[in-house]
Amino acid sequence: TERSRVVVDLLRNREKVDLILLLSHVGTHPVKSRSEDEILAREVPGIDVIISGHTHTVLPEPILVGKTIIVSAGCFGTYLGVLDLDWSRDEGARVAAYRLEKISSDLPEDPGIAREIQKYKEILNRRYLAATGNSHDEVIAESSFDFPSSAYGRTKLAETGLGNLIADAYRFAVRQAEGKDYRHVHVAVTFDGIIRDTFLAGKIAVADVFKILALGLGMDDRAGYPLLALYLNGTEVRSLLEVQTSIAPMKHDAQFQVSGLRFTYNPCRVPFDRILSVDAQEEDGTYHPLVADKIYRICVNAYAAKMLGFVRKASHGLIRFAPKDAGGNPVVDWNTVRIDDEALTAGTQELKEWVALARYLSSFPDRNGNGIPDIPESYRSPDGRSSAQPSWNPVNLIRGTGW
Repeated sequence: TERSRVVVDLLRNREKVDLILLLSHVGTHPVKSRSEDEILAREVPGIDVIISGHTHTVLPEPILVGKTIIVSAGCFGTYLGVLDLDWSRDEGARVAAYRLEKISSDLPEDPGIAREIQKYKEILNRRYLAATGNSHDEVIAESSFDFPSSAYGRTKLAETGLGNLIADAYRFAVRQAEGKDYRHVHVAVTFDGIIRDTFLAGKIAVADVFKILALGLGMDDRAGYPLLALYLNGTEVRSLLEVQTSIAPMKHDAQFQVSGLRFTYNPCRVPFDRILSVDAQEEDGTYHPLVADKIYRICVNAYAAKMLGFVRKASHGLIRFAPKDAGGNPVVDWNTVRIDDEALTAGTQELKEWVALARYLSSFPDRNGNGIPDIPESYRSPDGRSSAQPSWNPVNLIRGTGW
């Protein structure tokens, strides 16, 4: 709020602007005391329009707070919000018309915006994607089936084929990047909360891959979270999986998707002590039960790594980790455990998670002979990497419990 007051004062009194529009990422809420954009509009009355986000609210009509107009078009590109304003120097901005249009192939594109998008595509290709060997509209794979929507994991606790595909891509890309110096990645973990789109049946372009994993900024100040590799012992890996059993049911975007693990749990047991069994995949492809004091290499993106502190807080200290580097030393700087995508180049060239997914898709064989790699049918549905086994049997509720 304080910062908004400073900026509004600067714009009104120094820059002498006619209209102030705020793109917000705090959102509105049915409970007025929790509706942060409405609170902001009351406390900083110099804002003309707030285009609200984050809470994914669909506002069929604008909210008016004093002279501030608040609009919101939901999430995931479902609607196009159209706001027409009347403006005069004396009366400021007023709503002339407002509507939400369902986005579909029937909705014509705006020629002016289309030209601007093409300009940005060219900039992306030249300044960013050229380094990856790709271009924005380049087709790198195809799918014979639809994957579930990105909203699916936020409404239902479930392993998904898309989550498995992404986690498998992490391990594949690390092996490819490290080459002869590769050290086995036992486990890769991703969160549903960072999966922002999905793949539908048909051709898949580089832009589609980026939309799936579009969040974040690397330590190199380039778009996309980098992949990190850290080490945990078997006890810590087991503890990490309690996030899936005890935090994800309350916060669905914390749900895990994994590669290299098979685990079962009993959701009826005491929270943070629900894991029943865990098997990890060794380098020869076989699965073996976790060994408490054995060290396992774990691949996660930078966001997941930084969430370890939140996990400890959310579990009231019941889930604890001590991430280690290859030498067994505590990780105090995440920069030191980034995957280097070009070991022969000076410095660390971050392996972005979206690039990892693109490379994995490109590695699949072409099954129908059209020259485009095909996503395997095995990713159409889950393959049993995580399994809930509810039981109120007293023996099952207490067997092997920790403190």
